[in-house]
Amino acid sequence: MVAKYPAAFGIHSYVPYVLLGVGLLLILISILFRKKDNDDELKWKFKLPQFKTWKKRRTIAQFIVLGLVALHIILYSAGLITMKSICPGTLASVAIKGAFGVETIFWIFILVGTLFSGRFLCGWLCVFAPMQETADNLLRTTGNWSSEKKSLHPGFIYFFTFLFWGSIIFNIVMNIHFLTFSITDNGGDGNIKNIWGFITGIITLIPLLMLLAYLWGSRFFCRNVCPIGGLLRIYSKFGFLKVKIDQEKCTGCSSCTGQCQMNVNIDRYVKEGSASIKDGDCILCGDCIDSCPKKALKFGVIAG
Repeated sequence: MVAKYPAAFGIHSYVPYVLLGVGLLLILISILFRKKDNDDELKWKFKLPQFKTWKKRRTIAQFIVLGLVALHIILYSAGLITMKSICPGTLASVAIKGAFGVETIFWIFILVGTLFSGRFLCGWLCVFAPMQETADNLLRTTGNWSSEKKSLHPGFIYFFTFLFWGSIIFNIVMNIHFLTFSITDNGGDGNIKNIWGFITGIITLIPLLMLLAYLWGSRFFCRNVCPIGGLLRIYSKFGFLKVKIDQEKCTGCSSCTGQCQMNVNIDRYVKEGSASIKDGDCILCGDCIDSCPKKALKFGVIAG
């Protein structure tokens, strides 16, 4: 008898992909983690990154999200649930067909919620965040992390943002007389059909993200490519949840700016005497709060 769900739980077909991911990881480690002088001898300088209060809480939240995604894939593959993916790719897929579902409710909630919580999604709940931060942590562990962050021209992220959201709006308009909505069947093609595809995808992405982080700095994708972040950065600065600055405690040491994953110039807000960080690139990750020796930064609700 043929198994009912052979593709869902059979790992053997995906062994080559797992080996490919591990191989790429080892190759990149051997290339990137050389001494930064003329000596070709490899030197491993292991030092585990510090997980202070907010980084620890954020990491736990991120891996809970990954766990929920994995659980959803397993249940969907086993036929126990029918709800498909709610990722941006699914949103674009259903927009082309005009058949919307639960993913539409989710993204409307996120877009509207940003007015209150800023880019909390990007820092804590995005499924891509733990992979980027894991790549960053691996670089820190081996002594190859750099606080220098290079950015592409701002036009790049706005181009990808316009392309993504513009195509969604265009297809909604084109299908305006045929739009449908269903919680259980949105007609999208964005679902992942098995858990091993999800796992091998993570493994093969880590080396690429390490390379990007090594060359360009932390969160390259968020800062330069992501169409979701490109839209949220336009108005997230008006959200109520912000990182507040206690100007009396701040000594201007610039530790916060050096540790910011998104390359936000926090020093500028300090010099301006601002009561908070009002920047569209702030993802409320909390790294600046963790890094401040004087406890001059904290999360708080502030209007404007």
